[in-house]
Amino acid sequence: MKLGIVVVYMVKAENGELLDLHLRKIRALTTVPYTIYAGVRHLPSPLLQRLESEPQLEIVSFPETDLRGSAEHSFYLEHLVEHAMTDDVTHLVTMHVDSFPVRPGWDEEIAGQLNGDTVLATLSRDRSLIQYSACLFFRRDFWAEYRPRFLLTKADRASPEYERFYREQPHHKEDSGVGYVFRAHSEGKSFVALERSDASESGRHFGSVYADLVFHLEGAYRHDKLNEGESAAANMTRPKALLDAKNRIKRYIPEAIRRRVRRVSQPLIGTWEQPFYDEARTRLLYDSERYLSERMGTTDAAEKRSPKKSPRA
Repeated sequence: MKLGIVVVYMVKAENGELLDLHLRKIRALTTVPYTIYAGVRHLPSPLLQRLESEPQLEIVSFPETDLRGSAEHSFYLEHLVEHAMTDDVTHLVTMHVDSFPVRPGWDEEIAGQLNGDTVLATLSRDRSLIQYSACLFFRRDFWAEYRPRFLLTKADRASPEYERFYREQPHHKEDSGVGYVFRAHSEGKSFVALERSDASESGRHFGSVYADLVFHLEGAYRHDKLNEGESAAANMTRPKALLDAKNRIKRYIPEAIRRRVRRVSQPLIGTWEQPFYDEARTRLLYDSERYLSERMGTTDAAEKRSPKKSPRA
């Protein structure tokens, strides 16, 4: 087995400690041969130098784009995966700068579950809160045969199969990585949901451990952007009830009015979230080992390590 770890590093200078933690955990806990395929955009020089000095990391060039948000991130991921597939990797995983492994052998344990028609794994806080690209782990043969895309296409969204998929797996249609899961679903394949297994406070989704294997702080990029006047809630995950309500509203309220409401409401939601994100980030960076131990400390280990497969095969 050889693992390709694909990461788009869009990191502000104040997140240097988070970048170091991410790299250190990958280096210490990944047990199979691996290469990090790193895409860099808007990266301060000191952080770029850290990446350049990291062993088993290759900085990959890709074209410029005018896309922003999830579309920009997905554009870069597409190029990184294409590049990684020119090497001899057997499995790939996408990560964010604020996601990383927390247990030795995480890579082999996830890969060991991807057999037969089970072609990929991803994080899941519950059935309605899939965290696709923070840890999207998939087999090379799945990509080679089906060439999934990170974002849904117009044809995907218009298909009857997609309507069924959306009812089973509620999600934001603009989420990066959802195209992989939908392609697996539409081809009769299944995926492993690495469920949230930690001791995080109910209702607060920052700083979570999944299947006792992977940590995701969540929001490092979008909450950095909050103070720059951009929407911090553009890619937020929401419970199934809110997604259902949103779909009902779409039927009766014109798009022009919905756009006006989004412009007003999204910055307010992001501002409300900010203190919870700041608290989780501060505790993580102050004493990462203690914080991660606390996150992993209250759920029975055997139960936490029992992933759930998607019902569709």
